[in-house]
Amino acid sequence: MYFDIERIEKILKELQARIYNKRTRIEEVYIKEGDYKSYEEAEASSEPWVKFGEYDVWGDKYKRFWFETEFNIPKELANEYVVLELTTGKEGQWDAINPQFLSYLNGKIVQGLDTNHREIIVSKDATEGDHFRADFHGYGGMNDGKANFNVYIKSFNEVIEKLFYDIKVPLEVAKLLKEEDKKRVDILNHLIKALEILDLRKPYSEKYYKSIKEAIEYLKVNFYEGECGKINEGTVVCLGHTHLDVAWLWDLKQTREKAVRSFSTALSLMKEYPDYTFMASQPILYKFVKEEAPEIYAEIKERIKEGRWEAEGAMYLEADCNLTSGESLVRQLLHGKKFFREEFGVENKILWLPDVFGYSAALPQILKGFGIDYFVTSKISWNEYNRLPYDTFMWEGLDGTEILSYFITANDYEKVISGVHRTIYEASINPSQIKGSYERYKPKQMNDEVIISYGYGDGGGGPTKDMLENYSRLNYGIPGSPKTTTKFALDYFKDLEKRVEDYKRLPKWKGELYLEFHRGTYTTIAKNKKYNRMSEYLYQDLELFSSIAKTVDKNFKYDKKRINDNWELILLNQFHDIIPGTSIKEVYDESWRQYESVLENGKDLLNNALKSISSKISLKEKALVVFNQLSFERNEYIELPRELKGKTLVYGDGVEVLVQNIDDSKDIAYLTNIPAKGYRVLYIKEAKEKAQIENMVKVGKINNGFILENKFLKVNIDSRGELTSVFDKRADREVIKEGAKGNSLVIYEDKPHNPWEAWDTDIYYSEKSWEITDIIAIEVISKGPLKATIRVEKKYEDSTIEQFISLYHDSPRIDFETKVNWHEEHVLLKANFPVNVKGNRATFDIQYGNIERDTHFNTSWDIAKFEVCAHKWGDISEYGYGVALLNDCKYGYSVKDGVLSLTLLKSPKWPNPEADMGYHEFTYSLYPHECRWQEGKVQEEAYKLNLKPYVTLEEPHTGLLEEKMSFITVDAENVIVEVIKEKEEGNETIVRVFESFNKRTNVKLSSFIKPKRIWEVNLEEKEIKELVINENEVEFMINPYEIKTFKIEY
Repeated sequence: MYFDIERIEKILKELQARIYNKRTRIEEVYIKEGDYKSYEEAEASSEPWVKFGEYDVWGDKYKRFWFETEFNIPKELANEYVVLELTTGKEGQWDAINPQFLSYLNGKIVQGLDTNHREIIVSKDATEGDHFRADFHGYGGMNDGKANFNVYIKSFNEVIEKLFYDIKVPLEVAKLLKEEDKKRVDILNHLIKALEILDLRKPYSEKYYKSIKEAIEYLKVNFYEGECGKINEGTVVCLGHTHLDVAWLWDLKQTREKAVRSFSTALSLMKEYPDYTFMASQPILYKFVKEEAPEIYAEIKERIKEGRWEAEGAMYLEADCNLTSGESLVRQLLHGKKFFREEFGVENKILWLPDVFGYSAALPQILKGFGIDYFVTSKISWNEYNRLPYDTFMWEGLDGTEILSYFITANDYEKVISGVHRTIYEASINPSQIKGSYERYKPKQMNDEVIISYGYGDGGGGPTKDMLENYSRLNYGIPGSPKTTTKFALDYFKDLEKRVEDYKRLPKWKGELYLEFHRGTYTTIAKNKKYNRMSEYLYQDLELFSSIAKTVDKNFKYDKKRINDNWELILLNQFHDIIPGTSIKEVYDESWRQYESVLENGKDLLNNALKSISSKISLKEKALVVFNQLSFERNEYIELPRELKGKTLVYGDGVEVLVQNIDDSKDIAYLTNIPAKGYRVLYIKEAKEKAQIENMVKVGKINNGFILENKFLKVNIDSRGELTSVFDKRADREVIKEGAKGNSLVIYEDKPHNPWEAWDTDIYYSEKSWEITDIIAIEVISKGPLKATIRVEKKYEDSTIEQFISLYHDSPRIDFETKVNWHEEHVLLKANFPVNVKGNRATFDIQYGNIERDTHFNTSWDIAKFEVCAHKWGDISEYGYGVALLNDCKYGYSVKDGVLSLTLLKSPKWPNPEADMGYHEFTYSLYPHECRWQEGKVQEEAYKLNLKPYVTLEEPHTGLLEEKMSFITVDAENVIVEVIKEKEEGNETIVRVFESFNKRTNVKLSSFIKPKRIWEVNLEEKEIKELVINENEVEFMINPYEIKTFKIEY
C-alpha cells in the first residue's frame, strides 16, 4: 500500500549513483598487438605503439594485446580516493570467455580485470600532479568480434558505499520473505527510519554527509547490533574460491594467464579486506603461476603462512574419475599432495572435485590410502532423473572403505523453492544464494552449518568486492537469513566430522556416484582416450622393467625425473574437460602433441630398460627375449620382428615354436608359458624345411559369407560382416540370440536436447537408427595353423569402416580390429551383440576392481544408467556361462535385454566442430566363456588384449639370469600385481597389488631374489608395518577389492 520496497529501491539507486564521482576518461591510451610476456618486453619491441581512441576496437578470438597509458592526478581528484575503471563495451557477457586483462600500476602487477572485476585502486589519498603509468595485458576472449577499450579515473566514496550496502542487503533479505512475515516488516521499518534520517537534497554537501553518517549509525545500533543475530537461522560458511578449468573453451596458455589474473585478484582483495580468506585447489595452477609470475607466487606463499590462503584439494588437478585408470588416480594424488607439501608445508585432507562427471566406486579406498578424510563435490546435483536424498553422508566404496562426503548446495532461493535440485560451485554471496544454499541442504537435523564456495568460476575470476560487502552485513545474522561466517575448508570439515560422528542416522551411500548426465564423455574425442590408455600402461610397463633393470644391472639408471615429468603430462590430459572430449580444437591439437612426446619418451626409456635386462641373461645363441608385463603367466600370439621372417624359433629345451606367415612382411608366433612379470627366451635358428601343419583354424564359405572355426567356436559371418551364429562347442550352446546378429554396427541419431553436444547422449538416441548396408568387400585375407582373418569393408554416407575379424587356434576370443575413416555429424556408432545369456546384472571393469550394474529398467535409477562407463571389459553371465565384450581403448557400454553394446564413436559439433573427424583404429573382442567371468578368465583376456608382450633381439652373451624367469609373483589368480616402481622418495621398490574377485584371500608374494626388508605401506608410500620374510616370500591377507602396497629393499 505504501510502496516501502519501491521507495527504498529508489533511494538505493540514487546512493549507488553517488558512490563514484568526477569520472574522467584518460585520452592518451596506446595499443600494441603481440604476445609479449611482460610490459617491459612489449616496450622493448620494435613494433610501434598506436594511439587508441574512444571508439576504436581491438580483439578477435584468442589474440593478445598490450595497452599502456600514463596520467597525472588532476586538481579535482586531489585528496580523493581514486580508482581506475576499465570498460570494453562487453560488460554483462559471460566472464569465462569475455575479454580479460592483467593490470599493472607503475610496473607492478595489481590484479585481473574482466566483466566482474573492472577497477583497481590508484591512490586512497591522491595528490595533485602525482604521476602514474598503467599497463594492461589484454586477451581478446573466446568470441569472434571486437571490443572497445576505455580507461577512466574517478573518485570513490567509502561512506556512501557503506550506507548503500547497509540498506541493500537487508532489503534483499526482506524481499525473500512473505509479505506478512514479521521479520520482513521489522526490516522494512528500520530501513524506512534510516531513509527518513537522510538529507539528499544537495549531494556531497556537509548536511548530506552528516545525514548519511547518522543513518549508518542508526542502522548499526538499532538494526545490525539491536536486531540481528538473536535467532539461530542456520549458518553458511563462505569459502572464497575460483573454479578454473585447466582447459576447456580456452587452451593451456590462456589457463596460465587466467591463473595469474585470478590469483592476483584474490591477493588484491586481501589487502582491502583483512578478514577475507581464499582457497585454491589444483597444484598445476600454482605451478603455472610460479612459472609465469614469481612475484605473485611469493605473495601466495606469504598468505599461506599467515593463514589467509588455503592450498587444498589433494589431486594434481581436478581429474575425470570415470576414464582415468586406478593407478592414474593414485598418481594424481601422489603428485598433488607432494606439491602442496613441498611448496607450502601443508598436508591435504580433502578431495575437492566440484565439477567432475561421476565418481568411481574405487575412490574412497584410494583417498583413504592417502590420508584423505573428506570428499566434496556438487556435480551429482546435475542428475537428470534422481536427486540423491542427502548432502552429507558416508560414501562406501568398492572394498567397504568409507569417507565423509559433502555436496555443495549453493543456488538461488527462488530456484530451490521451485524444486530445482541442481546446485553450483561458483556461488555469489547475496541473500538469495545464502538462503537458498541453506534451504537446499539435507539433513539439517544432524548439521545446521553448510558451506559454499563463492567467486566467479569455470574461467576463473573469483570473488568480488560486492560479494565481500554483502558478506559483512550477512555476517550479523539478519533476521530471515542464515548467518554467514568464514573458515577454511579443512576447518569446516573437521568441525562437521565432530558434529556427525555420534549421529546414529548418518546416511551411507554404497558404490559409485554415477552422474545421470554427460554420458557422451565416455566416447567423445576417441583419440585422446586411446592415447590416455596407451600412455597409462606404457608408463606402468616402463616403471616395472626399469625397477627390474636397476635390480639386475647396477649400472642402470632409473630415470625418475624423466618418468615423473611425463607422468605429469598424462595427469594434465586427464583434466575433466580434456580427456572427456569437451574442449575446443586447440586444446586437442596441443594434447596430441603432448601424448606423442610422452609415448616417444616412454618407448625410448622402456627400450633401454629391456635391453639392460636382456644383457644380463645367459644366452647361448642369438635369441628373441619376450617380456610379459602381466601379473599372470600367459600364452600369446606375437608379431615377429621383420628380421626374423622365415626363421625358426625354439624354446630353450629345443621345442619348436609354432609360426604362421601372415603376408610377405609379417609372421606371427604362438608362445606358451611366458612367466608373469618376467620373460622367456626363444632361440633363433636358420629356416629349415618344416612339416606341413594342419590348419587349426578352419575357414569355409557359407552363402555369401564365411565360417571361422577352431576347437572352441564355430562362427558364421554373413556378407555384411555380422555374426549370424557363434556356436560354443565346449558348452554345446549358441551365443547369439535366435534371429539376431552379433557385431551389428549401427548408426544412431545423437542430438542431445541441451547445448552440451560433446558431453551428452540422451536416452532417446536408440529410437532412431540406421544399419550399415553398403558393403564394399568381404574376403579371407589370412588363414593358417594359428589364425584366420576375414576382412570386411563398409561404407556409410561419408565414412568407411574396415574390419579384420580374427579367430585364433587356441582361444575362444573373436577379435574385431577396426579402422574407421569417420566424417559424420550428430550420430553415434555402436557395436551390438545380442547374446543368448540371461542376466539381471552385468559386471564392468573399473579402476582397481569391477562393479555390477542392473540390466533392466525397473526404476528411474536403472533407467538413468542406459549408458555406463567401463574400462577394459563388460560381462553378462548366468549360472555356468557368460559372454564378455573387451576393448583396447573404449569406455561407453550399455547392456539391456541381453544386448551387450560398445559405443565406438561420437560426432558432436560443439565446442569442437572437428571432434572425432578422421582416422580411428581400435580393437574390441567377443569372449564367450564357461562359468562366471572369474573362472572364465575374462580379466586375463582383457589384460592380454590391451598389453602385448615386448621383445628384444639379442646376440649370444653370458649373464647371471636364466632363460625363463619371473621377478615378482603372487600365488592367487584373483590378486593382480598392477604396479612395480621405484619409491618416490628413496630407491626402494614399490609393489602394488589389488584383489579383483571380491574374495578374501591369503596370498604369498615372491621375489626372484631375497629382499633385505619388506614393509606394507599406504598409497602415499608411508610405512604401516614391516613384514616377516620367509626365504624370498612374504604372506599377507587381502580383503575383497583391497589395494595393498609394499616397499621392498633389496
